[in-house]
Amino acid sequence: PIAKAPAGSANGTASAVAKASKLPPGVKIIRTVAKAPVTKSPAPELMRKVPGTGEAPRLRTEEELEFFYMAVQAKLMALNQQGIWKGAHPLDEACLTALLRIEAARGLEILDEAEAEGSKLSNPSRFVLDLVADEQKSE
Repeated sequence: PIAKAPAGSANGTASAVAKASKLPPGVKIIRTVAKAPVTKSPAPELMRKVPGTGEAPRLRTEEELEFFYMAVQAKLMALNQQGIWKGAHPLDEACLTALLRIEAARGLEILDEAEAEGSKLSNPSRFVLDLVADEQKSE
Protein backbone atom coordinates (compact mmCIF):
# COMPACT_ATOMS: atom_id res chain seq x y z
CA PRO A 1 0.00 0.00 0.00
CA ILE A 2 1.04 3.56 -0.72
CA ALA A 3 -0.09 6.71 1.10
CA LYS A 4 0.45 10.30 0.04
CA ALA A 5 2.28 12.58 2.42
CA PRO A 6 1.66 16.32 2.50
CA ALA A 7 3.51 18.30 -0.18
CA GLY A 8 7.00 19.28 0.89
CA SER A 9 7.55 16.32 3.24
CA ALA A 10 10.59 14.16 2.80
CA ASN A 11 10.23 10.89 0.91
CA GLY A 12 9.93 7.97 3.32
CA THR A 13 11.60 9.67 6.30
CA ALA A 14 10.58 9.62 9.91
CA SER A 15 9.62 13.30 9.77
CA ALA A 16 7.18 12.56 6.98
CA VAL A 17 5.66 9.78 9.03
CA ALA A 18 5.38 12.10 12.01
CA LYS A 19 3.62 14.77 9.94
CA ALA A 20 1.22 12.33 8.33
CA SER A 21 -1.57 10.64 10.25
CA LYS A 22 -0.78 7.32 11.93
CA LEU A 23 -0.43 4.71 9.23
CA PRO A 24 -0.50 0.94 9.55
CA PRO A 25 2.83 -0.86 9.32
CA GLY A 26 4.14 -1.52 5.82
CA VAL A 27 2.52 1.55 4.27
CA LYS A 28 5.06 3.59 2.31
CA ILE A 29 4.79 7.39 2.12
CA ILE A 30 5.45 9.11 -1.19
CA ARG A 31 5.92 12.82 -1.88
CA THR A 32 3.04 14.64 -3.52
CA VAL A 33 3.44 17.44 -5.98
CA ALA A 34 1.71 20.72 -5.26
CA LYS A 35 -0.68 21.84 -7.99
CA ALA A 36 -0.21 25.19 -9.69
CA PRO A 37 -3.08 27.64 -9.23
CA VAL A 38 -5.47 27.87 -12.13
CA THR A 39 -5.77 31.33 -13.66
CA LYS A 40 -7.72 32.70 -16.56
CA SER A 41 -5.78 33.66 -19.63
CA PRO A 42 -6.48 37.01 -21.28
CA ALA A 43 -9.16 37.14 -23.94
CA PRO A 44 -7.83 36.20 -27.39
CA GLU A 45 -8.63 39.71 -28.66
CA LEU A 46 -6.28 41.18 -26.09
CA MET A 47 -3.51 38.65 -26.68
CA ARG A 48 -3.02 39.21 -30.37
CA LYS A 49 -1.53 42.44 -31.57
CA VAL A 50 -3.49 44.19 -34.28
CA PRO A 51 -1.27 45.16 -37.25
CA GLY A 52 -0.56 48.87 -37.19
CA THR A 53 -0.92 49.20 -33.41
CA GLY A 54 1.23 52.07 -32.19
CA GLU A 55 2.19 53.15 -35.70
CA ALA A 56 1.44 56.55 -37.19
CA PRO A 57 -1.65 56.47 -39.43
CA ARG A 58 -0.73 56.16 -43.11
CA LEU A 59 -2.46 58.86 -45.14
CA ARG A 60 -4.43 57.50 -48.07
CA THR A 61 -4.82 59.56 -51.22
CA GLU A 62 -8.03 60.68 -52.91
CA GLU A 63 -7.43 57.94 -55.47
CA GLU A 64 -7.41 55.31 -52.71
CA LEU A 65 -10.49 56.51 -50.78
CA GLU A 66 -13.98 57.65 -51.56
CA PHE A 67 -15.03 61.10 -50.36
CA PHE A 68 -16.72 59.99 -47.12
CA TYR A 69 -13.77 57.82 -46.12
CA MET A 70 -11.49 60.83 -46.70
CA ALA A 71 -13.67 62.58 -44.08
CA VAL A 72 -13.07 59.70 -41.63
CA GLN A 73 -9.32 59.93 -42.21
CA ALA A 74 -9.36 63.74 -41.83
CA LYS A 75 -11.35 63.51 -38.56
CA LEU A 76 -8.89 60.96 -37.14
CA MET A 77 -5.89 63.10 -38.07
CA ALA A 78 -7.53 66.20 -36.58
CA LEU A 79 -8.22 64.38 -33.30
CA ASN A 80 -4.59 63.29 -33.12
CA GLN A 81 -3.44 66.89 -33.62
CA GLN A 82 -5.76 68.32 -30.96
CA GLY A 83 -3.72 66.82 -28.14
CA ILE A 84 -6.73 65.36 -26.32
CA TRP A 85 -4.74 62.21 -25.53
CA LYS A 86 -1.08 61.64 -24.76
CA GLY A 87 1.27 60.41 -27.45
CA ALA A 88 2.18 61.37 -30.97
CA HIS A 89 -0.66 59.37 -32.56
CA PRO A 90 -3.14 58.04 -30.00
CA LEU A 91 -5.42 57.01 -32.86
CA ASP A 92 -3.00 54.79 -34.78
CA GLU A 93 -2.81 52.97 -38.11
CA ALA A 94 -4.72 49.97 -36.73
CA CYS A 95 -7.52 52.32 -35.73
CA LEU A 96 -7.68 54.01 -39.15
CA THR A 97 -7.58 50.69 -41.00
CA ALA A 98 -10.45 49.37 -38.87
CA LEU A 99 -12.54 52.51 -39.42
CA LEU A 100 -12.09 52.22 -43.17
CA ARG A 101 -13.64 48.71 -43.08
CA ILE A 102 -17.05 49.88 -41.84
CA GLU A 103 -19.58 52.38 -43.15
CA ALA A 104 -18.03 55.86 -43.27
CA ALA A 105 -20.96 57.46 -41.41
CA ARG A 106 -20.59 54.99 -38.54
CA GLY A 107 -16.82 55.57 -38.54
CA LEU A 108 -17.40 59.30 -38.05
CA GLU A 109 -19.87 58.56 -35.24
CA ILE A 110 -17.30 56.37 -33.48
CA LEU A 111 -14.70 59.12 -33.73
CA ASP A 112 -17.28 61.57 -32.32
CA GLU A 113 -17.86 59.18 -29.40
CA ALA A 114 -14.12 59.00 -28.73
CA GLU A 115 -13.90 62.79 -28.85
CA ALA A 116 -16.84 63.09 -26.43
CA GLU A 117 -15.12 60.72 -23.98
CA GLY A 118 -12.03 62.91 -24.29
CA SER A 119 -9.25 62.51 -21.77
CA LYS A 120 -11.28 59.92 -19.82
CA LEU A 121 -9.98 57.41 -22.37
CA SER A 122 -6.56 56.05 -21.48
CA ASN A 123 -6.34 54.14 -24.79
CA PRO A 124 -8.49 55.84 -27.46
CA SER A 125 -7.29 53.50 -30.20
CA ARG A 126 -8.48 50.44 -28.22
CA PHE A 127 -11.81 52.22 -27.59
CA VAL A 128 -12.28 52.75 -31.34
CA LEU A 129 -11.13 49.22 -32.22
CA ASP A 130 -13.63 47.75 -29.75
CA LEU A 131 -16.51 49.82 -31.17
CA VAL A 132 -15.55 48.85 -34.72
CA ALA A 133 -15.46 45.16 -33.70
CA ASP A 134 -18.92 45.51 -32.14
CA GLU A 135 -20.15 47.17 -35.34
CA GLN A 136 -18.78 44.35 -37.49
CA LYS A 137 -20.46 41.72 -35.29
CA SER A 138 -23.85 43.41 -35.72
CA GLU A 139 -23.59 43.53 -39.53
